[in-house]
Amino acid sequence: MKKSVLILAAIALCLSACKKKEVPEGHMEHQGVFYPNPVPVPFDSGDGKITYIEVLGANLQANATPSGGALYSGKTEGGVSNGIRYCYNNLDRNCDKYGSLYSMETALNANWGTLLKNAEANMNDKNNNGVWDFIDEISNPSYINDLSLSKSAAAAKEFMTLLTEATKPNTPAPSVQGVMQEAINRVIAEALQEVLAENDTYVDVTRIQEVINRKVESVIIYSAIEYDWSTNKQLDAIATKVATSVANAVSAQIANEALAQMKKEAASSNNVQGLCPDGFHVPSDFDWMIFEMALGMPAIDAMQSGIEVTNRGAKDKVVEKMVSTHGFAYGGYMTAENELFTSNNEAGVFISSSVGVDENGYYMWVRQIAKKYTGVVRYKHYELSGLSIRCFKN
Repeated sequence: MKKSVLILAAIALCLSACKKKEVPEGHMEHQGVFYPNPVPVPFDSGDGKITYIEVLGANLQANATPSGGALYSGKTEGGVSNGIRYCYNNLDRNCDKYGSLYSMETALNANWGTLLKNAEANMNDKNNNGVWDFIDEISNPSYINDLSLSKSAAAAKEFMTLLTEATKPNTPAPSVQGVMQEAINRVIAEALQEVLAENDTYVDVTRIQEVINRKVESVIIYSAIEYDWSTNKQLDAIATKVATSVANAVSAQIANEALAQMKKEAASSNNVQGLCPDGFHVPSDFDWMIFEMALGMPAIDAMQSGIEVTNRGAKDKVVEKMVSTHGFAYGGYMTAENELFTSNNEAGVFISSSVGVDENGYYMWVRQIAKKYTGVVRYKHYELSGLSIRCFKN
């Protein structure tokens, strides 16, 4: 009798322990882990339609591919080993809290050759010149000419107003405005042609701002000296103000035009599922931009890039929204050298599916948030590091 009771108790305990846990309300399950349901973010795509973006509410903890197969484990030249899910400092509790860290190839479940081939297939290059169509569109001489003409006219008018204010009662001749417009128009066109020719797959809005700013400021000071318009001590301040104003205006228009063209191309691109659950995908660089703009980031900020540009979306508190509403965490990352963990509770680096190769090697566009930065950093990441994944649905 006593033996029977013990057997029944053991069976009951087993049934209780083996019973599949119910998914908590407001959550979804993937590979035994429960994630908060995504919070939909509305985004006005500009065509009168509202697009909703959903971001999985925590860093992924996948220990297998969505099909249940083993993680991609192809060989890599140095850096982080493929096919392995890392927890920060190799502590499981950090995976529970911050999610897992993966090499880029493991995260996208493919080797670099396949990834680059997919990227090329998604690249809209109708004339087969190796340059993405949206860059061809904004590199068109007629587009550059119209843009530089309109912005140089506004800049010359602003210059004339400031110069007149500074040189009273010796008002400059009206011809000054025309001469300055011609000079500014020339250097804006030069700057755009120079910078847009530097990259085949993306527009470096940050560099456009820098080059236009420098060229316009120089041409104003040079022209003012050459034509003896003014030796006023305020000339440097005038040149700086006008140069900053026109650089921002041109960059903002380029950013908006580039995003409009990219949106057309994105419609025909294939999503990369990688390790994300069914129905979700690893976001492309463009997906990240759309999400950031849905959270309030201006287009000109979204198009900026570089590890030194740490204030993207700062005015609109985009990082705060990512953390408080969408579950982003400062889960740290792992560096390629000696597989060292760093920056836990200080920074997080998030993978995209947009990859490429340039003179520095294979790269992936990533996003970084850090407590020491006010904005979301967007840059090319070359190291074969252990990074975090976010999964999007749109």
